[in-house]
Amino acid sequence: PEGQWSSHNGCSKSPEIIDGIVYSTISDSNGQATLYKYGGCPEGVILEHYALLGAGHSFGRGAALDEVEIDYDLAYKFITRVEAGSGGGGGGGGSPTPAPSVGSTRGCADDPDWNGKFNEAHTCEYVGKKPIQRCQWENTNGVLASD
Repeated sequence: PEGQWSSHNGCSKSPEIIDGIVYSTISDSNGQATLYKYGGCPEGVILEHYALLGAGHSFGRGAALDEVEIDYDLAYKFITRVEAGSGGGGGGGGSPTPAPSVGSTRGCADDPDWNGKFNEAHTCEYVGKKPIQRCQWENTNGVLASD
């Protein structure tokens, strides 16, 4: 139901609606998207939603919004905004986490006492299964998995 996420996150129920965003894929460069941005969110919350018209549940190969490719880089830019305190009522505080470099795990090594800050099951063994993506994860003390 409409407004459910905004209520859950303590944001305004009426989003700012931005139409006319160009949505393109390898097979179709003429798509449209709408961005819904919810204001009035509490500290650390950003609530945004893109509706990709005609895309179904998958955004398609080579997809882009206003020529910005939908990929890990787009997700990283959003996470950086959250960590930097941009948007919503603020952010997570502290400096943004540096982008991981593809192909580099920065020496991710086993540590029997380390686990991720949001899930104790995210151990070094778990991180080691996808080190490029996960070695930048932190524990509750801010220690990276790669340290």
